[in-house]
Amino acid sequence: MIPNIRPSVVYPIAGAIAPQSVAAAASVNTGWVKVAPGSKWAIAQLLAGALGGGSVQVDVLQAQDGAGTGSKAAVTNLFTNATNNTQTDGEINVETTLDINNGFSYVQVKATNTGGTGALISVGLRFGPNEFAA
Repeated sequence: MIPNIRPSVVYPIAGAIAPQSVAAAASVNTGWVKVAPGSKWAIAQLLAGALGGGSVQVDVLQAQDGAGTGSKAAVTNLFTNATNNTQTDGEINVETTLDINNGFSYVQVKATNTGGTGALISVGLRFGPNEFAA
């Protein structure tokens, strides 16, 4: 690892859901994001504000292009957060999770409010390298 490079440069945000209120039983998605070359990890980060008595489930979808062609689940329920004012992170190994042999190289993060009266959330998506420095 090069010592003078900031982590935000190495792991830039690739896709996001801007902070917003999500109605009960509603979902919001990032756009379709191409997995960065040389990436092994996709990292989803949920920032939860007031959840209105419910919880937020985060799923990762995969597709063959930026239009969502052939979209299907990559990971259902990567994690669920039911605690107000918290941050939750989850990661997937894109090499073993995505259907790369059939041309799936795009991902989308979906956040669903699974109860309560509404939720205030934000989601970020990043890609990580093949190896992390010790």
